[in-house]
Amino acid sequence: MSDPDPERSALPRRVSSRVVGRHRIFDVVEHVMEKPGGARHEVVCLELPDWVTVVALTLADELVLVRQYRYGIDAPSLETPGGIVDPDESPTQAALRELREETGYAPASVESLGIVFANPAIQGNRLHVLLAQGAQRVGEPTFDEHESAETVLVPLAAVKDLLDAGAIGHALSAFALERALRRMVWREAGARSTSEPPAGP
Repeated sequence: MSDPDPERSALPRRVSSRVVGRHRIFDVVEHVMEKPGGARHEVVCLELPDWVTVVALTLADELVLVRQYRYGIDAPSLETPGGIVDPDESPTQAALRELREETGYAPASVESLGIVFANPAIQGNRLHVLLAQGAQRVGEPTFDEHESAETVLVPLAAVKDLLDAGAIGHALSAFALERALRRMVWREAGARSTSEPPAGP
């Protein structure tokens, strides 16, 4: 039976996979791919656990961000808190844990802003984006042995300018903040529409 989707039938299919390297935070996996005509080729991908990032907002309408050194760019990076989703926890649990560990803050409420693929060209893991509101400082950050970060409180009104200026250069953090801002705009628009009196005749 032919594939009813011509675009799908033109795609290669994965024939086999094998791990060719194991590293501390990811595995390197080689996939053998087969094109519709039968030709085969190998591709290399990275296998990682899912990630989470959390946009945390305080009662004073300040975003709870972190500034930490990043090995890949050999420089500090201003970001939303986040990290790996451990095997025994949900994305929400991971978001709460990462926020508490990296900043010492805990929120009154948490909601999902959606799920995206972090880098589907070579990775299959997902990024879970969450919005945490009513965040308050409840203690000191607790870092792993090789971690350190500075908590940075940014007024919500200033984040758009930071994004436009490139001051927040981490793509996943920038995406999370843009999505959170859009959610807040939608809510404000909805609140205004329900509070406005009906138009006269």
